[in-house]
Amino acid sequence: MEPPHLLRKGKSKLQGQQLILGHLMPAILKAILSLDHKNLLKGTVSLIWREKNRSY
Repeated sequence: MEPPHLLRKGKSKLQGQQLILGHLMPAILKAILSLDHKNLLKGTVSLIWREKNRSY
């Protein structure tokens, strides 16, 4: 097994990445949707989002 400080470091790094993703994803989706005036992507994004949330 790895020393505790290495395990903690890996865990906090993962949490940091999840935090960054959590903040960036809504902003990216908002930007895409605001640029997409005809809402062509909206259906696709919501489909992917629903599928992604169901798998967890």
